[in-house]
Amino acid sequence: MSGRDNSRTRQAVRRAREARAAREEALAAREEAIETALVDYFRAVGETERIKQQAQLKADALLAEATRAVATPWAAACAAVRRLRDLCDNNAEVAELCGLKLEDVRDMLAASRNEDSPVADTAETQGSGETGATPDAADELAGESDVTRRSS
Repeated sequence: MSGRDNSRTRQAVRRAREARAAREEALAAREEAIETALVDYFRAVGETERIKQQAQLKADALLAEATRAVATPWAAACAAVRRLRDLCDNNAEVAELCGLKLEDVRDMLAASRNEDSPVADTAETQGSGETGATPDAADELAGESDVTRRSS
């Protein structure tokens, strides 16, 4: 009988090893699938970051160009507010006429005081690469221009 018990034991060991091999194979397949998914994830996240960085660079360049482009019209608007202030003699009246907040009129008056050259000279100096606007006016505009319209 011991031969039969040996046979049964060997058969049990064989079955256990087959079951373990099947389980290890399934685990290996699962681990490979996890690794593949992680590779896909990290590749996609890297691409996302690259795209975002490129977009940020383009946005920064566009904002810088816009700031340069609006410096002259902003200086002209500030000069016009200065002329209105000289004519009206009252910041509140200028604010009402322009549809601005009083603080915006004050900011624009301060910006017009900081200009190095009159607005009339601006058109003449544009061809030489100068804008006629001071960095203060451009900086104010770059800060999303605090000038906002009041609702009527």
